[in-house]
Amino acid sequence: MPVQLLAQNRKAVFTHPDQTTTRMFFSELAGSYDLTDAMEVSGNAYFRQIASKTLMAITVIMKIAMMAQDYCVMETVLLFKIPTVKNVDAVTAVEGATRNTSQTYMRTSGGSLQSVFNQDLFKHENNLTVGASYDYATVHFESNTELASLTSDRGSIGSGIYVDESKVRLNTNTKTVGTFFTDSFFHH
Repeated sequence: MPVQLLAQNRKAVFTHPDQTTTRMFFSELAGSYDLTDAMEVSGNAYFRQIASKTLMAITVIMKIAMMAQDYCVMETVLLFKIPTVKNVDAVTAVEGATRNTSQTYMRTSGGSLQSVFNQDLFKHENNLTVGASYDYATVHFESNTELASLTSDRGSIGSGIYVDESKVRLNTNTKTVGTFFTDSFFHH
C-alpha cells in the first residue's frame, strides 16, 4: 500500500473486494464401555465438512506517476500477455486489475477404537492400551483469474475474460489407517 494512502487512513484498503467466506460443520460421536473391572473399550466417529470461497482484487502493476498534494495519481501498466485469449487490448474493461477467485470443499470422516487393559503384571501395576484409527478425506479445489478494470476507489469490475494459464482444478482423496499401542509398567 502506498505510504500516502496510509497517511490519509491507516484502515484504508488498497484494492477491494477482498472477501473470504468459510463454513464448517463438525459432528462427533464418542463413547466408552467397561467390559470388566480391568478392561475398557472406547471409540469415536466423526464427520467434518468445510467450504471456503475467496474473491480478491489485485492491481496488475502500477507505478506512481505524479504526487499532487494529498492524492496519489497512478499510471497503470499492463505487463502480462494472454496467449489463450487472442487480441485482448488494454482497454477499460481489462485494465489495471485482476479478480482472483478460489473455492475449496473438504469432507473428512473417520474414527478410532481402543481397548485399555489395567491388569497387574509380575505383581506390578500395568496399563496396556491398544487401538486403531481410520480417516478418509476428499478435497475439491478450484481457482480462476479474471481480467478486470480498476475503479477510481481501487475496486474492480470483472470483464468476463479469464486467464486459462491460471486456471486450477484439483480433486484429491486421502485414506489413512493407523494402529497404536502403549504400555505403562509401574515399579514401586
